[in-house]
Amino acid sequence: MQALETLKEVRFSRQPFGFLSGLGQLKNLRNLVLFFGFEEYSDTKGTNMVEGECIKSIISSLCKLGTQDLRSLTIWDWSSLLQEPLCPLTLDKLINFSLGTPQVPKWVSSLRNLQEIHLLVDEVKQDDLCILGALPTLLILHLEEETMSNKKFRISGEVGFQFLRIFIYEANPHLVDLMFAAGSMPKLEKLVLSFRIVAGSLDFGIKNLPCLDTVKCSTNDDDGIFRAIQTAMERAASTHPNHPSLLFWKDVRFYLSGRPSFD
Repeated sequence: MQALETLKEVRFSRQPFGFLSGLGQLKNLRNLVLFFGFEEYSDTKGTNMVEGECIKSIISSLCKLGTQDLRSLTIWDWSSLLQEPLCPLTLDKLINFSLGTPQVPKWVSSLRNLQEIHLLVDEVKQDDLCILGALPTLLILHLEEETMSNKKFRISGEVGFQFLRIFIYEANPHLVDLMFAAGSMPKLEKLVLSFRIVAGSLDFGIKNLPCLDTVKCSTNDDDGIFRAIQTAMERAASTHPNHPSLLFWKDVRFYLSGRPSFD
C-alpha cells in the first residue's frame, strides 16, 4: 500500500476509523477521491456521531498527506469537510461535487500551487472571488452556485485571475449581473456561463478579455431576452480581435457534467 498513488471510489462511511487514519501514511498518494455516503445511517444522532469521528480521522490524514505529495483531492457528498482547516499545501487540483459549501473556504488561499478548482458554493460573494483570484497558479475555475439570490459581479484586474485560462460559472436559474472590466482575466481563453441574465449586461464585457477564443452560454430566460443576448454577444464578438466562437442554448434543466469539452 505504501506505493499507492491513486485511491478513489471508496465509500468511506463503511470503512473502519483505522483505515481513515491510516491514509496519512500513504506517502506516495497523489490522487484521492473521497465519497462518504452517510445516507445509510437511519437515525440523526448516530449519523452525527459517525460523521464527527470520520471528520477527525480524515482531517488528520489530509494534514499529513498535504505535507507529502498529494496533488488531486475530490470530495463527494461531504461539503462540511471543506469547512475544516485542511490546508493540503501540495494540491494542484481540488474538486467538490454533489453538496455545496457555504462559501469558499479561507484555507484555499494557502494553496499556492493550485491549478484547477471546482466548487459548489451556496452563494458566491465578492470576497470568494478575491480569494480565488489571488491564487497565483490557477488556470481553471469552475464555480456552481446553489442559492437563489440576485447578484451583481464586477470582475476587475484588482480581483486577480492573472493566469486563468478557463472560467465556468453556473447559477441557473438564478438572476446574475456579470461584467468583466478592463484588465480582468487577461489570459482567459474559454468562458462558459449558465444563469438568467440581467438586461443591460448582455455581452458581459467580453471586449475586455483579450485572449478569449470560445464562449458558451446557456440560459432559461424568455425568448426575447435570449435573442437579445445572442445579438449582443455576436456584435461584441465581431469587433473582438480574436472573433471568439459562440455557442448558445436554452435549456431549463441545463446542468454541466464535469468540465465541458472545448474541442
